Order: sequence, then C-alpha cells, then structure tokens
Amino acid sequence: MDTISVLVTGGNGFLGQHIVKHLHLVADDLHLAEIRVLDLVPYANKLDYEPTRPVKVYEGNLLDEEEVRRACRGVQAVLHIASYIDSKLFPDTTKLSQVNVKGTQTLIDISKEEGVSYFIYCASVTCVQGFEEVLGGTEDTLPLLPENKILFRHYGSSKQKAMRIVLDSNGDKLPNGEQMWTMALLPVTMYGELDQGCFALGLRIAIKGNGSIPKSGSDTALCQFGYVGNIAWGFVCGLKTLIRQPDSAAGQYFLVGDDTPNGPFSKLNQQFLECRGMKYTSYKVPDLVVYFVAILITILGYLLYPIHKIDSNVSYSGICFTQRSFYFTYQKAKDLLTYTPRYSAKESLQAAKQYYSKMDLS
Repeated sequence: MDTISVLVTGGNGFLGQHIVKHLHLVADDLHLAEIRVLDLVPYANKLDYEPTRPVKVYEGNLLDEEEVRRACRGVQAVLHIASYIDSKLFPDTTKLSQVNVKGTQTLIDISKEEGVSYFIYCASVTCVQGFEEVLGGTEDTLPLLPENKILFRHYGSSKQKAMRIVLDSNGDKLPNGEQMWTMALLPVTMYGELDQGCFALGLRIAIKGNGSIPKSGSDTALCQFGYVGNIAWGFVCGLKTLIRQPDSAAGQYFLVGDDTPNGPFSKLNQQFLECRGMKYTSYKVPDLVVYFVAILITILGYLLYPIHKIDSNVSYSGICFTQRSFYFTYQKAKDLLTYTPRYSAKESLQAAKQYYSKMDLS
C-alpha cells in the first residue's frame, strides 16, 4: 500500500488534538507519511505522547481558499473537525452559517479539485437530538430532524446542513477519474483532556462560588457522555474503513459513543468537581424555578435584543439537555467501522479527572 497524507482541520482543538495523537499511534498501520493540521491557531502538541510522523501546520480559516488549497494539495484524506460551536441563548447565526456550512462547502469543493479520496466529517449528535426523550436510539430510529425540532436549533441545523454537503459528495468523480468516498460521525457530548465546554464551565462557576455550585437538573435522567480519546479513535476506525472497505460504509453517518455509564449530568459533573475539592450545594434548585429563570431570561433577551444582546449560557434548550433522558447505541459503528472504545470507562474517567484536577480555571 502506498503511503498517504492526512489533513485534520481544527487539529489544534479539543477533539482535533486527540485525533492527531491517535493518528500518530497508528501511523504504521495506516501507512501515514505525514499529518497536516489546518486551524485558526498554529498547532502545538498539547497531549502526552511521542510524535511518530512529521506534522505540517497551516494557519487560516475554512473560507481562506488559498490556505485551504495549500493544506489539501497532495493529501489523500481529510478529517474535517473544525467547527464553530455556539449553543447560547442568542447564537451568532451568521458565523454558524459561514463557518459550518459555507466553510464545509469550500473545503469539500477544494478537496475534490485536489483529488482527495477520503473525507470524514465530524457532525454532531445535535443533528438528531430533539426535545423528546430517547432511550437507546440508533441511526434508524434517530433520523435527521427538521430545524424547528432540533434541541439546539441553530447549531444543530448548521451541522446537519454541512453533513448533507459531505454525504451528498460521496461518489463524486475526482480529476484522476476515481471517486471520493465520504462519511460522517456524530459524536456524543465529550469530556476529557483539553475540554473547555460544559464540564469546564461547571468548574469555573464553582470556583467563583467559593468551591460550590447549586445543583439543578434531573436526578434520574439518563444523559450520555463519552471520553474524547474514544471518540478520536472512532475517527481513526472510520478512516481505516474508508481506505480498506469503502463500499461498506461510505455515504453514511454513524453515531459514536463509548462505555461511560449513562446517568444524570450532575452525577458525572460531581466527580470532576470533587477532584478539585469542590462540590454541589446541599440544596437543589427546584425544576420549576430553573425553567422559570430560563423563560424569564429568554423573554428579556428578546425584549432587549434591539439594543443589547444578552450573551447567556442559560437557555431552555440547555436545561432540557440536563432534564431529559437521551442516549443511543453505537452498534452500527461497531459492525461497519469495527469500532470499539480504546479506553475503558475506568481509564477514561481517570484520565479526565487528572486533567480537570489541574486545568487552568482563570
């Protein structure tokens, strides 16, 4: 087998860093010649491993056609991880559309022109997550939702539109006469090293509250989370499959999770609080109060929007996320991508606690 070069967009980010790490770990098996990273911020290895292949760094955004073309030229595979994430009360819809949708269109168009054979898109579970409870969903029972039924409407719909662009490109002809093979992975909400999302936010709120945070959300909802190292491994398995057995999986999307136990958001978050010597308060904010505050902030937000935009992380959708059960199985990824989590639930939580116990909360 000839050697290949792989481009990781967003390779300096949370998931991107872990994907680059795992590409280094399987470089011999995949016959990698080099790894390229395209990101707004120059790539630097932030994880604990020894690189096995040279890394070429490209700095720019997805709409910078010249830089995107430079990064894609001579590459056989693209793992498109770069994304703008905004699930606040009033998200920047223009930026979501520009980065997630138009940026993906630009990248896939240039990839075709440059003869990229394999293209994997990092979509999001928000593409299929609505306001209804889901117990053990699959790709067959969790279809892509219409925009008005998506839990995080603007972010989820932007990721869904981008995913359609990628999957619709499967089978398109390349300049050399061969075809492009594409797939999309829909990761569960992640935790672990380099996280700056919901669990990191909880720690920052707690430290401002003298080491404690009010408890809210359901005590019984079965929410699903996954260790970022396992999700990164899912992308490696997807790439292996596209290269070796493209007919079995190309043109499809796959839900990807791991064996982290499903449970209330507060149960997992409490473990990360405790590793910093912090905790939830002894009292729980009543659910009705939480919903009332969310509705009040929403109403005020719309009233003030013409003169002032409220930049709030508190939203009705965010509260629903912690109040309702939602989890899926990843049997399709097991069957077609030969994906199994690389790290056990115990190993995943140990690695995550080590990170959260030392992360900068300033």
